[in-house]
Amino acid sequence: TLAVTGSSQPILAAAPASWSPSVPESKLVNVTQSIQITNTGGGSLQQVDAQVTFLQGSGWLSATPSGTSGNITLTLDVNHFGLTPGQYAANVVVSALGAQPLTIPVTLTVTARQRFTLTVVAGVGNGRGNVIQQDTDGSPSIYCQIDNGKTSPQSTCTSTYLDGDIAQLGPEYFDINDIDRFVAWGGACNGTSYSICSVTMTGNMTVSAAWTAASISVSGSGNGAGRVTGGGIDCAIAAGVASGPT
Repeated sequence: TLAVTGSSQPILAAAPASWSPSVPESKLVNVTQSIQITNTGGGSLQQVDAQVTFLQGSGWLSATPSGTSGNITLTLDVNHFGLTPGQYAANVVVSALGAQPLTIPVTLTVTARQRFTLTVVAGVGNGRGNVIQQDTDGSPSIYCQIDNGKTSPQSTCTSTYLDGDIAQLGPEYFDINDIDRFVAWGGACNGTSYSICSVTMTGNMTVSAAWTAASISVSGSGNGAGRVTGGGIDCAIAAGVASGPT
């Protein structure tokens, strides 16, 4: 009598058996895949684990198994932020007590996005101020100084962004003692409030910002005499009457 029996050891199987996601360059999108791990052999799945071996790049993929011995779900998560366009490969090696390891190949394709330029120009006004756009690390990608209707050649008034990025521009006083008044945004931004302007980069964009110079007048009272100077003012006062030169 010949008896035929199946394997007494567990045999790992995965569905799907591989994964090939495609993502746009440096765009924050949630990219995950659930893979069902089953046992096509004998026994039960115990001590299931998963390790990632990177063939190109590093750190862009994680693998987390969960569930009971008869129902294991392997969750794959992609973190592609900072990866340049191209293909990246990794192997997810699944292991279980008494079973031969199972390899799940993963191929990530990072597609290129268009680059667009944002330019800050001076609006109509005789005042001065700054326009700032900060990167995620806190360093300014745009720090544009505007004075009397002109941008300063020593400041940074252009920056490059990827298609679909959102640039947030903020007005700022020229220095802590400045009292010039912000007038208006223009171009790809609009509005007259001293607030953040958001620009979605779907092409090359231009934004203008304008300030008006503060106006200060000096008057006098009393029967004495004196002089007020500073901030472009040189005003003599005698017997309550203010006179020049400015």
